Amino acid sequence: MFEEVTASSLVKIDAEGNKVEPSESEANSGGFAIPSTVHSARPEIVCVLHTHSIAGCAVSMQREGLLPLNQHALQLIGDVAYHDYEGTSRNPEERARLLADLGRRHILVLRNHGLLIVGTSIAAAFTATYRMERACATQLAFQQSGASFHPITKEVVSAAYNHPTSGRNEPAKYEWPALLRKLDRIDPSYKQ
Repeated sequence: MFEEVTASSLVKIDAEGNKVEPSESEANSGGFAIPSTVHSARPEIVCVLHTHSIAGCAVSMQREGLLPLNQHALQLIGDVAYHDYEGTSRNPEERARLLADLGRRHILVLRNHGLLIVGTSIAAAFTATYRMERACATQLAFQQSGASFHPITKEVVSAAYNHPTSGRNEPAKYEWPALLRKLDRIDPSYKQ
């Protein structure tokens, strides 16, 4: 179960999927396919996170994807790309299309599947995942309300699309340490 994963239970593998340290566990070949593809194509990427959260999956199923409805979405929307669902991503041709769809962005909505988020550090990837999850959850909450949307001006939305990093703090400086302190308070056993 995902909640049983600790730092010491992770299987450490090389770029070809071979274990580099002894482990009783096996590496997940499906979980290896996409991250290894991204790492080989974009050497600046240190961390690849792939999630199947309820909010992320629900937005991935929506034709319009992430909508520019609120500040959370606007912080990310210019850095979001989309890839249509083709299966397990073990096919080399699909992986090439996935990389083309991701381009230089950091967030890839895998249509009808989930989210793929990459970063130049664990802090950057996790913080972008956290922000995307909030944006998706906020969008779903709004959609469930049945209320009509108060539009954000075209100029503000355009600025968000054209400047994907504007207004962001360096995640390793502020958000990441705060989130680790919170995790330490909740359950420090993650360090085991």
